[in-house]
Amino acid sequence: MTELRAQYRLEYPYRRNTGPLLGAFFAALRSGRLMGARLSNKRVLGTPTEYDPDTGDAVTELSNIGPGGEVETYAYVAEPRADHPTKRPFAFALIRPDGAETALTSIIEVDDAAVLRVGLRVTARFRPEGFGDVRDLYFVPEATADEVPAPEYTPGPPVTEIITPLSLSFEVVAGERLSRFLRALMERRFTGARCGRCEKTYTPPRGACPTCGLPTDEAELPIAETGTVTTFCVINIPFEGQALTPPYVGAAILLDGADVPIFHLVGGVPPTEVRMGQRVRARWGPIPIPSLEYV
Repeated sequence: MTELRAQYRLEYPYRRNTGPLLGAFFAALRSGRLMGARLSNKRVLGTPTEYDPDTGDAVTELSNIGPGGEVETYAYVAEPRADHPTKRPFAFALIRPDGAETALTSIIEVDDAAVLRVGLRVTARFRPEGFGDVRDLYFVPEATADEVPAPEYTPGPPVTEIITPLSLSFEVVAGERLSRFLRALMERRFTGARCGRCEKTYTPPRGACPTCGLPTDEAELPIAETGTVTTFCVINIPFEGQALTPPYVGAAILLDGADVPIFHLVGGVPPTEVRMGQRVRARWGPIPIPSLEYV
C-alpha cells in the first residue's frame, strides 16, 4: 500500500513591541543612521540591548557608530531564496561597526565570494523604502563602494512594533499504519491498533505502544464514531489567519473502543453548552478526503 504524503505550509506574522530603546534604534535605521547602545561605563555595543549585560541596568542611550566596519565572520549565499533580504548574491555576516566594541548581524551585498574575508572593511548602506527594521540596513565592501553623502538625520517617531513574516514548508509522510487510518476515514470509519501486552487501543493507530515500547498488533480494529468529551477549551480570541470564527470549541474526545483521546472540534451546540463527560458523535463532510478535516 502506498504511503500517503501531504505538503504543508505554516506561516504567520510574528509581532513584537520594540520598547523605547529598540524603537529609537529602528527609527534611526529608517532614517539612514546606524546607532549602538551606550552603557553606563561608556562602552558601546554594536547590537543594542535593553539591559547592560554586566550590571543588568536598563540601557537608555544610543550613540552614533559606523558607517564603516570590519567583518568578523560570514556565510555566503550565491543564490538567494524568495524569503531572503535581497535578490542579489550576498553574505550573512557579523560586522563590528567603527566606534562599537561588539558586532551586529547584517548582510553584505557582493557578487563575488572571493572578495570576502575576515577583516574586510565594509560600509553601511540604507534602503530608500524605510521599513523601520533591520531590512533597512546592509553593507558593501568599502574598497569598491560608491561615494554616498550621509542623509540628513530626521528620525521621526520611534518604531513601536515590528512585524516579521515567518514561513515553514514541509512534507508529512503518513507511514503505513496512519495511511490505512486516513483511507478508512474516507470510508467514514475510525480504526485503531492494540498493544498485545497492555491491551491499550490507540487511534489513530501507532506502530508501537508508547507505554510498552512493543509493536502493536497488525490487526485493524474498528473504533466507534461516538465518544465522550474528556476535556475542552473554548477559543474566544481572534488571531490573524484564523480559519474559524470565534467562539468555537476544541476538545479531547475519547472514542468508544479507544484508550486515548483524539483532539478535534465540537459543534452542533453553543460553546457554553459543551461540558466534560458529554457524549458526541462524528459528523462527516460532503467530500471524502484522507484527513481528520473530513470529520
